[in-house]
Order: sequence, then C-alpha cells, then structure tokens
Amino acid sequence: MGETGSLTGDVRADEVVVAGAVEGELAGASRIEIRPGGRVRGAVRTPRLQMHEGALLDGPCVVESAADGPDSGTATDGCAG
Repeated sequence: MGETGSLTGDVRADEVVVAGAVEGELAGASRIEIRPGGRVRGAVRTPRLQMHEGALLDGPCVVESAADGPDSGTATDGCAG
C-alpha cells in the first residue's frame, strides 16, 4: 500500500508492505513491513516483521516461525502495540 493509500479491512498475503494507513487484521505468510509513516491499527501475524523508524503499530502482534504459517496460532515470539 502506498503512502497516500488507506484501507479498512483484513489483509492476507505472502508479503504485506504498508506505507499508508491500514485498519484491520494483517497476516503475512512470509513477512510484513511497515515503512516510515505507515500506520497499522489492528492485529498482526507473520514470521518476519520489519518496522521502520516512524512506523506505527497499534494492536496485538504475533511473530511466529515460518513453518507454522499465519493461521497456525503457534507463536515463537511476540510483541504488543
């Protein structure tokens, strides 16, 4: 999603890159990246999370092993927003 984009709803994809605003649940099978100025309000689940300086995450976060996948519910690490 680009810097001027906004989305309300859930996103499921292999890779999710946010530079705009998202309100909803994000599930990235490979990774989720929140770029500077990117804003996420909602739950995040992925094996790899990259947050740049100036990014905002407001919601629960589960970082899991890649073998578990975004729907397994098995967490190896976690973070809170």
